[in-house]
Amino acid sequence: MGKKPSYKELEAAFNDLKAKYIKLKQNDKSVIRALSEGFEQLADRSQDAIYQFDIESGTFPFFNRRFLDLYGIRSETGIILSSRSTRKHIHPDDVKILREARRCSLESEDGLGEAEYRYINPDGTIRWMHDRWSVIREKNGQPVTIEGFVRDITKRKQAEDELERSRNSALIGSYIVQSQRFRYVNPQFVRITAYTKEELMGMKSMSLVHEDYREKVKENARLMLKGKRTSPYEFCIVDKNGNIKWVMETVTSIEFVVKKAL
Repeated sequence: MGKKPSYKELEAAFNDLKAKYIKLKQNDKSVIRALSEGFEQLADRSQDAIYQFDIESGTFPFFNRRFLDLYGIRSETGIILSSRSTRKHIHPDDVKILREARRCSLESEDGLGEAEYRYINPDGTIRWMHDRWSVIREKNGQPVTIEGFVRDITKRKQAEDELERSRNSALIGSYIVQSQRFRYVNPQFVRITAYTKEELMGMKSMSLVHEDYREKVKENARLMLKGKRTSPYEFCIVDKNGNIKWVMETVTSIEFVVKKAL
């Protein structure tokens, strides 16, 4: 099985075929038919759900097989796809999040938007989806359609939850620092420093380090991040109550994304 294409690769293929279709629309009907069939085949082979939503009518002029399978409602006459049927599969607590994200994208200049929400399977089980879209506008700026891709991120969410449980149950303190400030701390780190989690969030990380050790800590951290040091280093910190404690530290670089407030 081939590697799942990225959002950029899907969007590039989508936009390329659409551009060719528009360019040849008035010229050769046989070419148009071939392009249309090629696009539909590409879309239906995608493991992601692809859709185009018409804002005025509230309908879906285009969607691939994956989107229909996910968001359609089975009836006696077949599978029905509508804005109502898509909402039925989204967790009630997440509908507002998706609506707000859509509203923000409609008001923004670039028209880009995304949201993560829980998807309800017909049997009641839950999956996580990442919906990413672009708002298409007329020349006067009026939004007319929304084109998007929906990807199942359940495995990623499960891995994140497992990592979070592991961090919270760890017997050693762990933290994430971004722009020299704490963005995440586990319960053990809270216990060591005597500060609350809320107090630590946004605090400068070096403020905990005893002033006699700050430059040495910075140097050791730089060496470890560059791969020039592998062994842990020791230093003193000052907890909330003014107590001096000896700690041992290792650091590593990670990709850390802060979600936008909706």
